[in-house]
Amino acid sequence: MARDPVDWLEAVFDDLGVRLKPALLWKIKSTDLPITVEVKAGEGPITTLLVNGEDLGDAVMRFAGDLQAWLVAALGAEVPPCPTHRGALSTSRTDGVPGWRCPEGDLNCVIGDYRDAIWPPGLEERPGDVAAMLGSRFRRRGLRELSGWSAELRDGGWIAEIAVRPDADEAAIRAAAAPIAAKFTQVGPVRTERYESPANGSERAFRALTLRGQMMHLAALQGTLRRASIGDNCDFLVEGSAGRIVRVCLGPDHRNGPASGAVILDAVGQPFARAGESVLCVGGFLPESHIEGEGVAFSAGELRVFE
Repeated sequence: MARDPVDWLEAVFDDLGVRLKPALLWKIKSTDLPITVEVKAGEGPITTLLVNGEDLGDAVMRFAGDLQAWLVAALGAEVPPCPTHRGALSTSRTDGVPGWRCPEGDLNCVIGDYRDAIWPPGLEERPGDVAAMLGSRFRRRGLRELSGWSAELRDGGWIAEIAVRPDADEAAIRAAAAPIAAKFTQVGPVRTERYESPANGSERAFRALTLRGQMMHLAALQGTLRRASIGDNCDFLVEGSAGRIVRVCLGPDHRNGPASGAVILDAVGQPFARAGESVLCVGGFLPESHIEGEGVAFSAGELRVFE
């Protein structure tokens, strides 16, 4: 099969979460069969399910069925629902591939393709849910250079308001949103700028690399800058006061410095941040990995280095 076990688990949870409240949270310790999956719904208790078997497709379908049964018992939720009959879809295999099937024959799709199978959305959907479905379609197609999007009902139909950067593929974005009409707004490219901030009565002096043209979440990460290793899959590390280390990814135009010099260079190649300096990152935490031990990561829209 083209997908590995973790890809299939991602697909199962994505499909089951489309109509589900609260959110499903899950964690695994191993990426090879047999896989023990710890699952919880929102703040509810943790339950343990198993993915196992000689055939990966059969193992995926059994796991999907077990998870469905647990959701019915724990939440009374029958998901993913058939958009016509509202009852939960059954697991099935088509040409050997795990999938979902409506017992009445109205829907048949591969696990992981449920969002596409129920597209386009009906008029009864909530604008926020339609926007989330649009985002999923954009991500699945690898579309980039989008700054933001929303959806609203207008004149009896859905309209997608999409902000795009200069290099966006508008034709591909329209195709992903179809049959919803797309209305575009042009925004500038994302760029990284360096600036200096002098000390004042409440804050030390600092220098900063900050993103322009991209919305930032308002989470903060403060600590000591550490150099990342190749296997860390990030730009640098930040060590907090309690010894907790977080992987950090920074915006475009900066560069990682040589092993013997600065950790981060600015857009023109000048040294900007060295290991051991006190830093503050402004941005947001990325979704935590489902694999135990991989830790959290932070996406920084701004890196401040204190003098």
